[in-house]
Amino acid sequence: MTAKLTALIFAVALSVFVSPASAQRYPDRPVKIIVPYTAGGATDAVGRALAQQLSDLWNQPVVVENKAGAGASLGADFVAKSPPDGYTLLFSDSSPFVINPHIYDKLPFDPLKDLEPVALGVELSPALAVSNNAPGTTLADLLDYARTHPDALTYASPGVGNYTHVALEYLKHLAGVKIVHVPYRGTNQVMPDLLSGRVNMFLVTISVFEPYEKEGKLRVIAAATDKRLKHRPDLPTIGETVPGYGIDVWFGNGGTSRHAKSDPRQDQC
Repeated sequence: MTAKLTALIFAVALSVFVSPASAQRYPDRPVKIIVPYTAGGATDAVGRALAQQLSDLWNQPVVVENKAGAGASLGADFVAKSPPDGYTLLFSDSSPFVINPHIYDKLPFDPLKDLEPVALGVELSPALAVSNNAPGTTLADLLDYARTHPDALTYASPGVGNYTHVALEYLKHLAGVKIVHVPYRGTNQVMPDLLSGRVNMFLVTISVFEPYEKEGKLRVIAAATDKRLKHRPDLPTIGETVPGYGIDVWFGNGGTSRHAKSDPRQDQC
């Protein structure tokens, strides 16, 4: 789906989200989109493309602000405590809604009550890439090495609770291997260490890897989706080596629910 079409769907959906009285003149001032990850990652890149298209569509500034931390919970909490007027929006992957409620004992917001979904933005094509110094040439080779060398391999993630973290823990569980998790603060911090071989593997949307793959700086060895990718039919899936494996990752937009209680401190921001 193109950014322009996504923006149009989002704009129509948001007109329903905003109250009828406000919708007649919405937006009449700048809109802020909160991305709960660092700049330079996949979420940030898609969020900025969407913001540009919305700005052109609305003839109003749409500004992206990065608020990273706590597995995307920091940015999501900021939006949850903002006024429910449609001018502070969240653009995120599924982590704050699907993953974080299961790994954190207590979140500062209720993802089901304090945030209102607006529109599904993009479905990702996640894939597993390895550094050039990783053992073997296939996923089977990599897992065989991990079985005979417990904790010798490492995998990176953009932070605890991110879909990358959960997806690779799931792979470890199904394959019965021990691989060390190395959390970072964002994808842009992971890539230099993956390319240098300081970490052995990383799982994120394949578009992040392909420029480096073309230059021979890393190897993409498997798609993490249920089926082979349409634009890479030659690339096997993880599930072909580890039966039962397959993940679904999406980006979506949301705003503050009208049932949420705004944090009075936000009025000072």
